[in-house]
Amino acid sequence: MNLDKAHRKIEHDKISREVRTAVENKVIPKVQSACLAATALVLHDKFGFGKQRLNKYIEEVFYIFESIYLEYTDFEDIKRCIYDELGIDFDAIEEKRMNEDKRKAYEN
Repeated sequence: MNLDKAHRKIEHDKISREVRTAVENKVIPKVQSACLAATALVLHDKFGFGKQRLNKYIEEVFYIFESIYLEYTDFEDIKRCIYDELGIDFDAIEEKRMNEDKRKAYEN
């Protein structure tokens, strides 16, 4: 690779990182809020959580999100912890949902 191509690649990679960062900064908070809103609704409607408990829940989940962002942990560690402590297998749940979606798409 000649020097000119190398410089163009570096510039392209820099722009790609900047675009990715800008998108992540907009998308990730929206996804986090959407997930929290959905679970907060279920916790309120189905399990009787009130405002105080939901605010505590939201604060704790944001703490976990921050830990992931700071790379203290990741989703695989969290899923493993849930499996070890509660026997809930999120990988199996994800696979089951994906298979159901494929089956539904095939039937239509």
